[in-house]
Amino acid sequence: MTNATVLLSKESSEYKELEKRASSKYGETVNATGSKTIERYFSILALGRRELVKSFEEKELNFILDLFNGTAFVNTEIDLQGLAFSISDAADDYEGYKAKWEIDYRTVLEKLDSVSNFARLALIDFIEYFWHTQEDFGRLEPHKILRQM
Repeated sequence: MTNATVLLSKESSEYKELEKRASSKYGETVNATGSKTIERYFSILALGRRELVKSFEEKELNFILDLFNGTAFVNTEIDLQGLAFSISDAADDYEGYKAKWEIDYRTVLEKLDSVSNFARLALIDFIEYFWHTQEDFGRLEPHKILRQM
């Protein structure tokens, strides 16, 4: 197994939370607690990705990817709420998106409202992953990408 290092300032809220969760009673270190937490996070993302594939058509995911091109996600709580607001704002250019992706943004909003927060978190992760790794926005298969992540 290859090791990776994640650095957190001891003053950060994340480090303090890991310290609280580390159990000296069972000999668990902050590092071990951090590793377990990261593994859980990726498991949550995997569950969310499966839900996205079941809930959204590929053209709807393409619309979302297009809409969020260049978006910087910096605060998870705000970002989760902001997904729906940004899609609602797409109504300003609705005819352009409708013609390009053959979608109804209201249907996308309904689907977004019906999925779990795990799926919304996975959607943010997918958008970031996509725009950091993909070179061609031409022929996309979002379901395939989601399954391979």
